[in-house]
Amino acid sequence: MTLAYGMPEYIAPEVTNNEGVSYGADMWSVGIITYILLSGISPFRGANDRETLKKIREGKWDFDDRWKNISNEAQDFIRNLLVYNVDKRMNVRTALAHPWFNYIDSSPPEPYRIPSENLKNYYKLYR
Repeated sequence: MTLAYGMPEYIAPEVTNNEGVSYGADMWSVGIITYILLSGISPFRGANDRETLKKIREGKWDFDDRWKNISNEAQDFIRNLLVYNVDKRMNVRTALAHPWFNYIDSSPPEPYRIPSENLKNYYKLYR
């Protein structure tokens, strides 16, 4: 498998297992991107591509202390996208109807600034 740009962390488990690419794989990537944007870290990134792919194949991830101020709806959105079994993963229609999107036009009751330090460190790794 050749990895474009050395960033395999967006690859869905079924792709790493040579089961093919589908819209479900794209939804996995949406989950990864959302996770990174809200926390500044990647749930599967390893020290190198091999370690990253191993973590993806294992499919284990969690929400650490960085997530204590992130809404339950946002966490649920990600939780339903980063489902190892592609058949149980949220599809695009369900994702667009997710309750988290009900908050798009409203201000949060208690605004929380997501620290940008982790995201800055994340991007430094690719320079």
